[in-house]
Amino acid sequence: MPYDTKNYELPSDIALWVRKNRIKRILKYVIVEVFCLFIMWYYKEEIFPFWLTFRQGIFFTVLVLAPFAVTGVPFCFVDKNWHGVVVDVGYYTESRIGNGGSVRYAPGKQATAKRGINKIYTVAVTAKREDGSLKKVKVNTFGGAMSEYKIGDTVIHFKGIKNLLIISKLDDGMLNCVVCGCNNPKTRDVCFGCRHTLLKEYDK
Repeated sequence: MPYDTKNYELPSDIALWVRKNRIKRILKYVIVEVFCLFIMWYYKEEIFPFWLTFRQGIFFTVLVLAPFAVTGVPFCFVDKNWHGVVVDVGYYTESRIGNGGSVRYAPGKQATAKRGINKIYTVAVTAKREDGSLKKVKVNTFGGAMSEYKIGDTVIHFKGIKNLLIISKLDDGMLNCVVCGCNNPKTRDVCFGCRHTLLKEYDK
C-alpha cells in the first residue's frame, strides 16, 4: 500500500498540538540547561578542569548531556514522517495504573494487572519502514489487551507525535488517536478522549 510520507499534512488542531509540545520541550530544555550550568558554577572547583580525574570527567559529562537526555532536544527537530509494517510487538517496561495497582509482563503472554481497571502500559513496537530499515518505538496502550498493535499491521509515524497510527490488517472498524492513543469507532470524526481529529483519511 503506497503512502506519500514526505507530504503528510496533519489537521490544524493536531499540528497546533505538536507545535505546543515542541515549545514545551524547548522550555524544559532551557530550564534543565540553566540548572546544570548552575551546578557547574557552584561546584566548579570540584569539576574543573574536568580532565584531571575520572570522577570529574564523569560529573562534567553527565551535566553536559543531561539536558539533551531529559528533553530530547535537538532530536525532536530531526524527526520525520515514515510508515512501515509491524514485525514485532514486545514488552518494554512495567508501569503503574490508576488506583495504585501495577502491570507486570511475561514474554509471550498478555499483560496482567493487580487491582484497578485503568491500565496504561508501555510496549515496544518494531516496524519495518519503507526503506527496509527497522525502527523500534515505545508506545503507550490503553485498555485490557496487551497491545492493539499486531504483526502485519501498517503503522504511520508523524513527526512530533509519539503514538503511531495503526492501520489494522483486520479492518476491525476501530481507529486509534495519535494524540492520546485511545481507540475510536471509524464512524467518529474526533477522539472521544482528547477531542482531537481522527486521521481517517490515512486508513485506506
